[in-house]
Amino acid sequence: MPVARLDDLITATIDVVAPTHGIDPAAIVREPIEPRAGEKPYEELMTEDEATRAVDLGDMFAVLPSIEVSPEVRAAYADLPSAPAGAYRSDRVEPLGLTGVRDLVAEAFESERRAEIPA
Repeated sequence: MPVARLDDLITATIDVVAPTHGIDPAAIVREPIEPRAGEKPYEELMTEDEATRAVDLGDMFAVLPSIEVSPEVRAAYADLPSAPAGAYRSDRVEPLGLTGVRDLVAEAFESERRAEIPA
């Protein structure tokens, strides 16, 4: 899963979406806000504890419950490889650059616009 800096995501979204509404991206004022108490500067999608009971589904991980799992559930995941050990956190992955983020935003925005067009 790609990681993006929030500033790059904001910049890319403004660059892609503003012109479609006739707005010059440079005319949009951005005001930074301070982090809230207890707010982390990263996202943790899977903790170290969860990783010990997670399996790799290929394009995602499935974290099995920490409580007793039914035999049917256990059997359904028995042949899958384990997820990598350790927490899965955004601060441990190299983030995409602005160009990569802009490409993802443009692709998602275009996909949404196509979905809104009546057939």
